[in-house]
Amino acid sequence: MCEMAVWYFEYANFNSTGRRPIGVTLWAVTFTTVKKTLSRLLLLVVSMGFGVVRPTLGGITSRVLLLGFFYFIACEALELVEHMGNVNDFSKRTELLLIFSSLSKTLEKLQVIYLTHCWLVPSFFVLNSLLSMQVSSPHNHFLAPYLCCR
Repeated sequence: MCEMAVWYFEYANFNSTGRRPIGVTLWAVTFTTVKKTLSRLLLLVVSMGFGVVRPTLGGITSRVLLLGFFYFIACEALELVEHMGNVNDFSKRTELLLIFSSLSKTLEKLQVIYLTHCWLVPSFFVLNSLLSMQVSSPHNHFLAPYLCCR
């Protein structure tokens, strides 16, 4: 809610004056970057099994926090360059930046496909092999009611 309010004030000021206010834009970009960083870290930590399979991350906690810090810095810099530049300035450097930013946003969307392929598909194979081991076990008469109900 705060993020959208700050973006609203930034856009309203930009619409009335034609220039982006530096302070408001900085706060809006920071709110957006913190939100994106926290959501990416939460996704990473849950994908690593924290809270689902493992009670702690162990020795990887510092690496995850360091990765989150570097992601925050990189994302903050990219967003600031995107929003603080001239609107009508399309030099070669700006065009490269726009291409890079659209590529990075596309890669963010592809993360879901990658995580699905790398985390879920192997777990389905493991579950399938466990189920086939249970079916071929010598205690089939205990599993018969379960298998009939599936």
